[in-house]
Amino acid sequence: MPYNVIFSLLSLAGVVGNALIIAVLREHEKARTTAEIYVMNMATTDLLMLTMVPVLVTRNVMDYRWVFGDFLCRLYYLIAGLNMFNTVFILTAMSVDRYFCVSRPLRSLDWKTTRTAKIVCALLWVVATVIDLPWVIWAEIGTPRDYCGTPMCIYDFPAHNGDEGFWERLSEIGVLFLSFVIPIVLITGTHVGILWHVRNPAAGLDRTQRSQEKVTRMVFAIVVVFVICWLPKNLVYLAERFDWFKAPSKLNIGLEMLMITNSAINPYLYTIFGQHFQRRLMGIFFPAK
Repeated sequence: MPYNVIFSLLSLAGVVGNALIIAVLREHEKARTTAEIYVMNMATTDLLMLTMVPVLVTRNVMDYRWVFGDFLCRLYYLIAGLNMFNTVFILTAMSVDRYFCVSRPLRSLDWKTTRTAKIVCALLWVVATVIDLPWVIWAEIGTPRDYCGTPMCIYDFPAHNGDEGFWERLSEIGVLFLSFVIPIVLITGTHVGILWHVRNPAAGLDRTQRSQEKVTRMVFAIVVVFVICWLPKNLVYLAERFDWFKAPSKLNIGLEMLMITNSAINPYLYTIFGQHFQRRLMGIFFPAK
C-alpha cells in the first residue's frame, strides 16, 4: 500500500534528521544554549516516536491485527503519549524562555541557564509519563466486536456506574485541554508579548535582543506544525468518544501519518531557522583542517 511506503519514508527522514540534531548538540555540549537543551529533548522524544513506525506499518498491513505482545502494546501507548505531551510541554517552556529572553534579558540571566533548562526538561518528562500512565496501565490485547474478533492493541478503561465509556470520554477531554488548549493559550500569550516587544520602539530592544527573533520564529514554526499535525487527531478522537462520529480506518491511518510527519519534520525546521545548526552540521560533514 502506498501509505505504508510514505510512513517508511517519513520515518527514515525523521530518524536521520533527529539523530543528526542530537549528534550535533552532543558534539557541542559545552556551548549549548537553553533553547538547544529544549530542542535536544524534543528531538529525543521525536526519535522515540519514529521507532514505533515499523510496528505501525506491520499492524496496518495486517488489518490492525496486533502480533507484538502485551509489553510492546503498552510501550507504544507510553511512547505515543510521551511524544504528544512532552512535545507541547517543551514548546510551552521554549515559548516562555523566548518571552523572558526578549522582554527581561538582564533579570532573567540569574535563572535562565542551561542547568535550569535541563531541570525543567527532566520535570516535563516525569509529568508527561505520569499523565500517560492510565493508558499504559489499561492497555491490552483486545478483540473489539467491530473488527470481527481481530486481536488489537487497545486501552480498556473500567466502567463507572455502569457507563463503560465514561473514563474514555473524560480522558479525551483531559487530553484535549492538557495537550492542546492550555499549552496553546500560554504559547499564544507569550508570542503576543514577544511580538509587542519586537515591534514596539518604546520597548527599546538592543541588537542582541532583536537577534533572538530567529529563534522565536523557529519556535513559532514548530508550534504551527504541531497544531496542524495534532489538532485533527484530538478533534476526531473526542468526537468518537461521544459517538458524534465514527472514523473510517483510512482516516485513522491519515491521523497517524500526521503525527509521524510532526516528528519527522521538526529537525528540518531546527536547521532551516537555526544558523547554529547549519554551521555545526557543516562542521560534522566538512570539518576544518
